[in-house]
Amino acid sequence: MEQQDNIGSSTYHEQCLVPSVPSALQLFRIGMQCFERVVAVGAGDQEVRLHFEQESLEYLRKAYELESGLPMCERMVFMSDWRALIMHLGILLCSMGQLDEATDILSHACEEDAAFPGHRYSLACVHGVAGRPQEALCELEAAYRLQLLLPEKSQVLLGNPLNEWCFKGLKDHPGMDRIAQLYLVKTLSC
Repeated sequence: MEQQDNIGSSTYHEQCLVPSVPSALQLFRIGMQCFERVVAVGAGDQEVRLHFEQESLEYLRKAYELESGLPMCERMVFMSDWRALIMHLGILLCSMGQLDEATDILSHACEEDAAFPGHRYSLACVHGVAGRPQEALCELEAAYRLQLLLPEKSQVLLGNPLNEWCFKGLKDHPGMDRIAQLYLVKTLSC
């Protein structure tokens, strides 16, 4: 009898990846592996996608809870990983309809790491989904303006607001023209 691959099951993570007391960095890495599976499933099997979203959310949330109360210099998760954790956690929460928690986490991240455009962009996504157009446009503008200030090697991949699922309700908003121009300036400057 052929053994089935049970990578998506909790027992796989319990047996192979998660030590009895995992560190925030280990939880982050497992959460990101689960997130990669969400991306791989895409719009395919929604039940499988939801499973991986929930699993990724569980690990990323635990990593966040372990590290969020610590000063940056005491965190086990490196700054680049911390930024990825925040952005992915925020987007997962948003896609699962947990908009208040996503807003709280991303707003705190914007205060803590004010020069990083990725948090502002993710917060704009949450505002867009939540039906808060003014806040979404304000955060988008801030994200693109911050991006323009960064050296090219430090820039973050920010999407085209006209093509993002979270901004579909803003496409006809009068302020979106200004944001689209900022996106083009950012794109042409890279």
